[in-house]
Amino acid sequence: CFAWFRQALYHVPSTSRPGWADQPDMALETLKHIKDVNAHLLADVPQRGSYPRDKYLPLAADEEVMAAKAALRKEEDGEKARRKAAAEAAGEAWDPSTFTSNLP
Repeated sequence: CFAWFRQALYHVPSTSRPGWADQPDMALETLKHIKDVNAHLLADVPQRGSYPRDKYLPLAADEEVMAAKAALRKEEDGEKARRKAAAEAAGEAWDPSTFTSNLP
């Protein structure tokens, strides 16, 4: 373990354990290997909530998730506007609580 620790390109002070050090280059490589080997198992782990702008996601994946959420939000806003216009055309007030959002 210590020999592997010394192989890291650089060490930084740990943000979670005072007096310890982290080696981000080795950590990312290790996490990537764990993900590659166990992806089929990790995919089955249920997630609680959503994690937008996750600092561990590659930027491209994060941007893709945020773009998908923005598209869904725009679609839902359009649906709300259509329902409100239909209610107003019928001379009724639209109740926003009747709309169920699919946003995570």
